[in-house]
Formats: sequence, C-alpha cells, structure tokens
Amino acid sequence: MKKTTKKIGLFLCLVFVALSLSACVEVVRIGTSGLELTLLPDNTWGVYEAQTLSGSEIVIPAVHKGKRITRVMPNAFQNAEGLKSIVLQNGITSIGESAFQGCSNLTEITIPATVTSIENSAFRDCVGLTGISLPEGLLSMGEGVFRGCSGLTEITVPATVTTVEDSAFRDCVGLASVSLPEGLLSIKDRAFYGCSSLKNITLPSSLGQIGEGAFRECSSLTHVSIPQGVSLISKQAFYGCSSLETISIPSSVAKIGNYAFYKCTELTSLNLPEGVTHIGEIAFQGCAKLTTVIVPKSLAEVGAAAFYKCTGLETVYYNGSNWDEWLSIDFTNDGGGFRFFPTRYYYSEAQPTDQENNEGYWHYVDGVPTPW
Repeated sequence: MKKTTKKIGLFLCLVFVALSLSACVEVVRIGTSGLELTLLPDNTWGVYEAQTLSGSEIVIPAVHKGKRITRVMPNAFQNAEGLKSIVLQNGITSIGESAFQGCSNLTEITIPATVTSIENSAFRDCVGLTGISLPEGLLSMGEGVFRGCSGLTEITVPATVTTVEDSAFRDCVGLASVSLPEGLLSIKDRAFYGCSSLKNITLPSSLGQIGEGAFRECSSLTHVSIPQGVSLISKQAFYGCSSLETISIPSSVAKIGNYAFYKCTELTSLNLPEGVTHIGEIAFQGCAKLTTVIVPKSLAEVGAAAFYKCTGLETVYYNGSNWDEWLSIDFTNDGGGFRFFPTRYYYSEAQPTDQENNEGYWHYVDGVPTPW
C-alpha cells in the first residue's frame, strides 16, 4: 500500500512539473500575418510557426514586446507554398532545420549579416529560388541546405565557411556558377551531386578533403584542378562527369577511390604524379577517349576493372625503369587489361642502347612525354 501511495505521489509530482514547464512556454501571434513567436530560454523570441500565412510577402520584425527576435525555428515555414518573399531583420542569428523546406514559390529572401548558422535542409526544395546572398560572418551551412533548389543559378560561399556539408547543393540542376573561398577545408559527400549545369569550379588551395560523390554526375563540368594538400580522391568523386576533358592531380594525392572517374567519357589523357600509390576498382572504367596515361613509379596497387572499357587507351608511360618494376605492381584481375595491353614505355633520362621485352623507353621533351 505504501509503495502504491509513493508511486501515485511521484506521478502527481511529475504531472505538476510538466504543467509548470509548459506554462513557462509563451507563444504569441504577431498581428494578422500568421506568424507565431515562442519565447526562448535566453529571453529572446524565435519564429515558431508560419504555415498559415495571410500574405505572400513577409517582413519579420527585429523586436517584439521589447525582446529581440533571434531565431527562425525548425520547420517554421515548411511547405508554406504561398510565401514568395521574406525579409529577416538584423538580430536573427540562426535559421533552423527545414525552416523553409518546400517553399516552392519563394523567390526572394533577405538574410541579415547577424546570421551565423543555417541548419540542415533549411531551404531544401525551394525550387523558385534563383539566387541568394549569404552573409559574411556565416559560420556553418547544414547538410542538404539547398538540396533540390533547381532554380538556383549561382552561389558565393562566404569566406567564413570552412565546410560545404553533405548534399548541400545536391540536385541543384540549374547551378552554373559556384565561388568557393580560400580557407575552405572540406567538401563533404555528395555536396554538388547532380549539379548538371556546373561547367567550371575553382577549388581553393586550402582544400584538404573531397568527399564521396562530391561532384558525381556534374555532367557539364569540363576542367578540374585538385589543389595540393588533398590526399584522397574519394569514391565516386567525379563519377559520370561526362564532359570532363582534363583533370590535374597533385603529388599530395596517394589514393584514387573506387569509381572516382567512372564514365568520364571525354577524358583524353591522365598524368598520375609520383606519390599516387593506389587506384581503386573501376576508377577509370568507361573513359573511352582516354588514350595516354603517365604512371608513377610509386604506384603499388591497381584495382579490378580500373581501366576496363577504356577502348581508346593506346600508350602507358611508366616512370619505372624496367619490366620487373612494372610487375611489382599489384594488379587485381590485370586492372581491366591495363597490365598488358596498352603499349608501354619505361622512363630513361638517357637514350638506351637496347630494348627490353620489345618495349621502348621515354623521356620528357619540353614537358611532353616522348618515346626515345
């Protein structure tokens, strides 16, 4: 009986505490706009709910009842299809997860300089948005922040941002111009996946990471220069970049991941620098116009089908000096025919007096690989 009484007493206490806490949460409506605010623990307001807006053009005030408005809460405007224009006033510091997701008719938004954080999927599927100015001082953009914004044509990432997160611009099929700042350290997985209008992008020298599928199916991309400092070209990084003609790979790269350049059908030549040790499975499969590859002496492993269906491949210039060094490379299933079939030349600074295994030698003439 005593135990039952204690349980009932504990339950009533918990109910009392819950009711007390809920009573402390203040929610107010601003005029007739349909905006609702909630009082936050720091005694400022957050825009709480706005799906039933009374107008298509909204200005969020800086202050309400003497307290600042500092945050657009998660899901606040989600799927508000009537919203066309919104102005956020100075004082707002963060835009919450999915805050404007699915606002398909939103064409204009003003983000103040005070915003330092835009969270996951904040503008996902805002298909009417053609441009957006991100403030200097912005520190973070979440995963999928502009994913599916098919009308977005250009973006400048502020110098204060150090990471482009997973799927940040995925399926932004109209995105043709991207400016990335010096100081950017990482482009995460699938960041620009499916940006089929993107023709050129300059990767900053500060960049150290290119994630899996980061530029997958950027089918208009023609030239890429990977900066010194990147050590891994991740799996599927440039998968299906069917217009890619040239790729510059620095000596800091040690590993090229599986499917990294799969079906880059316009790639004609490939210079792998000393330092590359591993080429992953299917890394260059289907690069049908690839005719020439320069292979470093440092190469230790070539994955299965790495050069399979590279039907135009004719010449391999190997930086090693003889057949035994070539055979020391671990070819899985011959690397898709790469081990034996292309004509192969070994490097020699001086013109050799004989040939080994009926194969020749090469050297550089004005920076161009040339057979002796």
